[in-house]
Amino acid sequence: MTGRTDTPWTPDPSSSGPSAELEKLLADGTDASTYDAETMVDELLTSTWEPIVPISDAKGRHASFSQQTTALNALQSVLAESIDRLVQHRKVVSDRIADLERDSRQASRTFQGGLAKPDLLLSVGV
Repeated sequence: MTGRTDTPWTPDPSSSGPSAELEKLLADGTDASTYDAETMVDELLTSTWEPIVPISDAKGRHASFSQQTTALNALQSVLAESIDRLVQHRKVVSDRIADLERDSRQASRTFQGGLAKPDLLLSVGV
């Protein structure tokens, strides 16, 4: 990915976003082993990368600078969007964890109450 070519780089059309690993994480956020964070970062960084042909004249350097600026702006947009999606995903996961903790406390209270009054447990299922 660090080599230069004469043809512009194009992202893989089979992935729905700039990073297949990011999509894996967002789709299955409960299992950290299903995605590779390093690959995700590489995919995000390369999603806007285009090789730049070295230019020696002043006009070409200006065009090269403009191209680099455009590429950096595109990269910033991709990273900002990805960060926003990750923050939203973290909120969803945090809310789900809070719900599970609340359910767990309720089940624990019911169980503890059942230990104190075992006859109540038999009548709850009826």
